[in-house]
Amino acid sequence: MFLVEKNSKPKVNSRGLVKNILVAVLVSGMSSCAYQEYEPAPIETNEIINNIVSRDVNEPDFIDFMHENGIAQWPVKQWSFEEITLAALYFNPQMEAEFAEFDLSEAQALLLLQRENPVIGVPLEHHSDTSDGVSPWTIGILFDFIFERPAKRRAKQDRAQAEIQAALVGVSESVWDLRSELKLAWIKYTSALILSDFIKNESKLLEDSHVILHRQHELGESSYFEVSNTRLEMQRLKLGSSHHQVVVSDDYYELLALVGLSPEKMSSQEFILSDDRALPGIEDISQLTIQNMALHERYDIKQAMFVYQAHEAALRLEIERQYPDITLSPGFIFDQDDKIWALATSWVLPLFHHNEAQINEALAKRHLLQKQFQVLQSNLIHELAKKRHRYIALMDSLHQAEALVNELKDRENIYQKQYDSGYTGKLDLLRNQLETLRAERAHFEIRVSLNKSLADLEALIQTPLQGEFDSVQIIKSLTVLNKITDE
Repeated sequence: MFLVEKNSKPKVNSRGLVKNILVAVLVSGMSSCAYQEYEPAPIETNEIINNIVSRDVNEPDFIDFMHENGIAQWPVKQWSFEEITLAALYFNPQMEAEFAEFDLSEAQALLLLQRENPVIGVPLEHHSDTSDGVSPWTIGILFDFIFERPAKRRAKQDRAQAEIQAALVGVSESVWDLRSELKLAWIKYTSALILSDFIKNESKLLEDSHVILHRQHELGESSYFEVSNTRLEMQRLKLGSSHHQVVVSDDYYELLALVGLSPEKMSSQEFILSDDRALPGIEDISQLTIQNMALHERYDIKQAMFVYQAHEAALRLEIERQYPDITLSPGFIFDQDDKIWALATSWVLPLFHHNEAQINEALAKRHLLQKQFQVLQSNLIHELAKKRHRYIALMDSLHQAEALVNELKDRENIYQKQYDSGYTGKLDLLRNQLETLRAERAHFEIRVSLNKSLADLEALIQTPLQGEFDSVQIIKSLTVLNKITDE
């Protein structure tokens, strides 16, 4: 559709008009937007290495971060799991990468909201007919403005918002995943240190027993088999102790790798080894309770919901594309002394299709997302049942081990009284103490397995069953720190 009006006037300075139009086009193009210049950002490997090595728990920003997240006094005498978790979230470079990935996702989502720029055209013609002094030039300036349908614009906005929310949930999930991985590493390292004490105590009891047996063997009061058997136990325990030190070292470096600090920076720090917090009882982790917690708190569930919302908006967008956008094309043309203004409209003519293929594809993808969400929930329910059953089985084993330890301690007390009264020998007392110690070690190892099982259960429902974890406040603090660092 065109509207055209002509206005003829003789003797127009065509050269001046051509020059003015070209200058106007150039100025409008240069001033309509601010151009961004390229700034190189090479990866400085030496600088990165220095930053990693120089990270320290006494950094002012880190201390402020700890205060913001509930650690009132710093430095602490001994690190608990809470302090080590905050340190990992602050120092681990993976978190910086997660925030950078969120920035990328946000930028990609906002691309949907970018409006199309108007198109400018400058027709220029030269005519051979210059009779009667008519200018040989035809020149003008034409614009194309695309007007998007409001419903299409709203669909783009809803899709962008849902995609940004999904990316933000992804950051929260990364925070939780790091905490879960860190908790297992924490349990492994602290339990390995405590097991070292068990090994030392057992070694001491065996050495004392060996001394007494060797003396008795020299006096003919014990067999060589008993002496040899005790010596073999000592040798086996010594080899096990040597290997266990390697395990402790490996667990320590694995923990520090997750924290993101060098061993030199943590060499003077002490950790709280004992965990006196009560374990959740069976009634606290009923299938229905943890199932509701997981289905409402798991980040992949939340993220899948936002992804589904984004696709719903994408489907609405494809449906709206059945109806074409309107393009308005105003312009002005100087045609051989005639000044012409024009207004045209255009749109895509849906002659061959009405966007059916794109709509069908979007419908099929929506159906796929629905089924994938169903699979996600089904797998989660079955996995919860398995993790819960293991936790309950380990809890039963722990109770049995506690009963056995208590029984052996009562018997040890009886032997101690008999020894103090002279009714039994030192060797019998040592053997009883060794039996009790080994039962205590078995009880402790079951407790470690139970703690790992609890950590697995927490990782699955993505909610702490022991203590508190304010991920919202932590992410807020990390967001501010990452913005300051980028600036």
